[in-house]
Amino acid sequence: MKQIIVTIFLSILMGLIGCQTSPKKTVDLADKVDIAKMPKFIWETKAQIRDLKKNKNTNVSIDFLAVKNIKLRLEIQATLGIPVGTLGMSQDQFIAIIYPQKKVIQGKMEEKTLMKSFNLPIPPEALYAIAFDDVIKSPQWKCYFDSSKIVSLCENTITQSKIEWKSRSQGTKLVKIINANMEVDWFFKAPQPLEIKPETFNIEVPNGYKVVNLN
Repeated sequence: MKQIIVTIFLSILMGLIGCQTSPKKTVDLADKVDIAKMPKFIWETKAQIRDLKKNKNTNVSIDFLAVKNIKLRLEIQATLGIPVGTLGMSQDQFIAIIYPQKKVIQGKMEEKTLMKSFNLPIPPEALYAIAFDDVIKSPQWKCYFDSSKIVSLCENTITQSKIEWKSRSQGTKLVKIINANMEVDWFFKAPQPLEIKPETFNIEVPNGYKVVNLN
């Protein structure tokens, strides 16, 4: 009897050890170019997302880490700092982890990646444009400048979508994303230099999450 109890105990113990040491998958947003001299910053941001169809508002905090036009990482938290999502992009990779749904969305970078994954009506490169005050180079988008020759509006008349930069002051700004289905008010604090560490752009994918491939 003692031998049976010992055997059961050892089986449970080994199972627990296996669960604890089971490695997570890590997606490395590797560099294709030397980023040493590229502009790279981190922004603390807050966003209010209004779903016009469902008449629903969502407020989130977003840590926005980016190397200009090379790669970025967004850590998204709800009220009280509860993690709700991680988004990572490189020049050819896209991955998003949605924690409440235990879902991973991944694929190659393309024009409609954000639309397919989050119903966000902007091309992926627009995220760099928003953070770095740059134009959107997609052919369907036309951009305009303010009196200081800084981009202030980009719009896509086909999708009836637009991005506006407002209330710039000492590095802070408000960015509005607008289309027929949703509106986003995205407030950026002044950027801070980003110190890149080995784990900065390594995205850990939790075990057991459903994987959705876009491509």
